[in-house]
Amino acid sequence: MRFLLSFFLLCGLCVFCMPEVSETRLKILVKEAEIVALVEVTDVQPSPGFWSGQFPAIQNVSYKVLEVFKGSLKDDTFNHNFFVIKNHTLSDKQKPQLSPSLFARQKKQLVFLKSKLTAKEPTDNSTIALPSTTNSPFQVSHVLLADGNTLKELKRVL
Repeated sequence: MRFLLSFFLLCGLCVFCMPEVSETRLKILVKEAEIVALVEVTDVQPSPGFWSGQFPAIQNVSYKVLEVFKGSLKDDTFNHNFFVIKNHTLSDKQKPQLSPSLFARQKKQLVFLKSKLTAKEPTDNSTIALPSTTNSPFQVSHVLLADGNTLKELKRVL
């Protein structure tokens, strides 16, 4: 019985943990991004109820820009559509939706934006955002949970 209780407690902790980003990885993300911004999630549209596959499953996230560390943005708000892909780090592990530990109202994120013309296909699955389907000239290439340590590390890297 103790084993089961310990197992479920550990599983619960794993769901909410985002992988830490090394200084080297953060330097690469900053270098490759045209814009690096601290944003707050203001709204997450309801899940489509299925995973992307034969048909795209898209979930829209609205952001308020709190601070821009690199580059510039015209507006202080923007929306971004994400594909909901099963087993992706930004998707929920159980339900076909974006991860509520990252995509919930008032969650702060670091977003790394690239021009759609220069954005490359994802090379790993650690913290890379899913492709956008918006008409914005920028595409979110990476999303990180903006905790105190990550922000402190970002300011050191800049």
